[in-house]
Amino acid sequence: MRRRGSILLETLVAIVLFVAAALFTLASLRSALDATQRSALRTRAADAARTAIASLEAGLVTDSELVRERNARRGDGLLVDVKTSLGNIPELTLVEVSVREDVEGEPLLFELRQLIRMPDRRAVRTATSDRSEARR
Repeated sequence: MRRRGSILLETLVAIVLFVAAALFTLASLRSALDATQRSALRTRAADAARTAIASLEAGLVTDSELVRERNARRGDGLLVDVKTSLGNIPELTLVEVSVREDVEGEPLLFELRQLIRMPDRRAVRTATSDRSEARR
């Protein structure tokens, strides 16, 4: 009788150990899955920022068109904010792109700042400098 009780106790301890190991494995898998999803979201955000800057530099869109696209929502769950300002170097524009998840209060996912040549700004600056030289 004593032998049966010890076998039952050993079986219960083995089951408890197995369940604990399974729960630990599931928790670590869940953590790895969350990290993978966050990484994929950050990668999409970086791609959206680089695409916005490349589109501006190639002259495919203007900064005002990007703002309109932002207000119309992209549909991919990302909110892209583009700010441009004149750089210290002639013919270069400082472009700042911030990407957030399209959910209220979410933190910044990716931010990119780059000096680029914008075709439409170059024409405006050249026309302005030509006018100022003509006045001299």
